[in-house]
Amino acid sequence: MGRASRPTTYLTIEELHEMAAAKFEEAAALSPGPEQQEILKRAYSYKSLADMKTWLCTELRPPTWRHG
Repeated sequence: MGRASRPTTYLTIEELHEMAAAKFEEAAALSPGPEQQEILKRAYSYKSLADMKTWLCTELRPPTWRHG
C-alpha cells in the first residue's frame, strides 16, 4: 500500500512572513554551522513562498505591446 497522505495546510502570507522571521531569529541565536544553515534554508523558503503568494494575489498583468 502507499503512504498515508498528510492533510494539506494553507498558510496566509502573513503567517509565512511570521514563520520566516521566527526562523531568522532562531538562526541568529546559533553559532555558524550546519544546523544554522539548515534553519536559514527553511527561513528563506518561507520568505520565498510568501513572496510568490503575494505576487500571485496581485492584479499584475503582462505588458501589452502597442504598435504605432
